[in-house]
Amino acid sequence: MKHEFVITGPLLSVNKMYATPRGRSTRRLTVDGKHFKYKVAVLFSETCGPTELLQGDLVMVINYTFPRDNRDVTNYDKAILDALKGRAYYDDKQIRVFMATKRVEKGSDSAKVTIARLQDVRFLMVDCMDSDLLNTTVSER
Repeated sequence: MKHEFVITGPLLSVNKMYATPRGRSTRRLTVDGKHFKYKVAVLFSETCGPTELLQGDLVMVINYTFPRDNRDVTNYDKAILDALKGRAYYDDKQIRVFMATKRVEKGSDSAKVTIARLQDVRFLMVDCMDSDLLNTTVSER
């Protein structure tokens, strides 16, 4: 079983999802973070329908598309992982294999997210890889 959906529009980095208020030692979810978590939850529910939380070891692949090459995808990964906690899986600790790709293309931000059980990984990696990335040689980059 795999779940796949696309987040479109502005993506939120983990730096903007959480803030540490002055005088406090713990990070808090920002207003933008709350909106982003809600947006991801709605997109997941609309695309994947009502579903039981995935159990056991999982694989996640995120294919990012950005209009410019000035983004660090690792800042976006955690925001998406946290937004899916309690929607797609119990906890992001279940993710044993994680892969992210980045493509630069005109338009707005997007992230195609695929989540599956680890036992299904043989089929997942080929299905989810960005075909343009797979066909690009090192010399073309």
